[in-house]
Amino acid sequence: VVISGRTAFVGLPNAHEGAGAVFIYEEKSLVGWEKSEKPLISTSSVMGWGRLLGLDGDLACVGDRDGISTFHRPRDFHRPLGKWLHMKRININSTSGCSIAGKTTAVQSQVDGLLLYKYDQDMFDVFPLQDPIPVNVTSATLSQDYLIFFDNKNSANIYHQRGIDQEFALSQRLSHSDYSSSNHISIDKDILVIGRSNHTSIFSEQNGSWNYSVVLDRSYDDYQVSGRNLLATMDNDVYSFNLEDCIQSMPTQMPTSSMIPTLAPCYGIEIIVVYDRYPSDTSWELQGIDQVRDTVMLASHAGAYYDISHTEFMCLPEGEYTFTIHDSYGDGINLPGHYNVATTNGGLIAEGGDFGSSDTTVFFIPFSPAPSAIPSLIPTTPPSSPPSMIPSLSPSSPPSMAQIESLFETDCDAWCSPEVAIYGDAAVVMRNNIDVQFFSSTNSSFELITKID
Repeated sequence: VVISGRTAFVGLPNAHEGAGAVFIYEEKSLVGWEKSEKPLISTSSVMGWGRLLGLDGDLACVGDRDGISTFHRPRDFHRPLGKWLHMKRININSTSGCSIAGKTTAVQSQVDGLLLYKYDQDMFDVFPLQDPIPVNVTSATLSQDYLIFFDNKNSANIYHQRGIDQEFALSQRLSHSDYSSSNHISIDKDILVIGRSNHTSIFSEQNGSWNYSVVLDRSYDDYQVSGRNLLATMDNDVYSFNLEDCIQSMPTQMPTSSMIPTLAPCYGIEIIVVYDRYPSDTSWELQGIDQVRDTVMLASHAGAYYDISHTEFMCLPEGEYTFTIHDSYGDGINLPGHYNVATTNGGLIAEGGDFGSSDTTVFFIPFSPAPSAIPSLIPTTPPSSPPSMIPSLSPSSPPSMAQIESLFETDCDAWCSPEVAIYGDAAVVMRNNIDVQFFSSTNSSFELITKID
């Protein structure tokens, strides 16, 4: 089930001669939600058509195990909302998901990786946006100019699109031992929700960086976030959360200059690696350590066959960091090769070459001690407790569940496996083979508007 604006798609994979169908609902101002037209029916007999759905505005994708079908709802002056028209079928091996944001469609394939398409309004068609991202991904989400997915290395990869029709590129990686490809994620604008083994992490985006903001003390089966409203499912239950109560300093709309929280100054560091005869043996990574001792991948690099050296500059806010360099053969970097990590004002953080398989350095920014030749305004000893790597937007202690949790009256005695979707103040809950319920949010609580068996 998916929802966008006042339109909802409900997929029933076995509703039409075993091939599946998608029912379309529209919200009417006086009568609530009702079916708007005939369901979308698969043009082939593929099993499971309708189990994968994506919807944003007037673009939609409907998927099954062998690919996706793309749809468009044309608008014109005389007919603001037309019927949904089929554009094309894209055959993709082992399709496991599809999502849409703006004019971009992301399709997950267990064989081909993550595929991205763009909609061309003039051609009334979709075309590849870039080469596939070759990863084994089972959980992915798309929102505006961000693409986020889990890989098989227990990392949440954040890709950013810096302009319309531009390619998505890796901008940040969130790593932790209890992240996995089975975790569920949801994103909307500046809020990212990641389910973990025993709790839920919520991140907020500021100035192009995703920062840890709130933790919920349990994990859920699925998440859907829109604005400051979060829905989460657990067994037969659906819970709603008002994140405004937790992250009060986070604006609900695009912030003005006066609303943007002031960020701490950043401090420049430079990483230099001079390779030996086997540059492809050497790789390094820089990670930050956040408030709850989770590591956040900030940068990494691996040498290529013909590389001679590599230099990288970055500006880091106050916080605790680890730099780790690896050699896959286990003999470090042979002379005259070496590595060097230093601040831009000359403070040596780490250097060497004879490190065997790996070498790790933990350091703090601002770095201490500073070189004696330069007058230092930085304390000569690290702080007694690690400073926060990012400005905190959360309360001094994480909010308790009771402050933000309310239960949908799903009225389900048997195993109903609810699926949920949310858009602004509208939410839809589909219970397995029972009914579809539409809710509206008023004063931070959801009320049942329409129930359709």
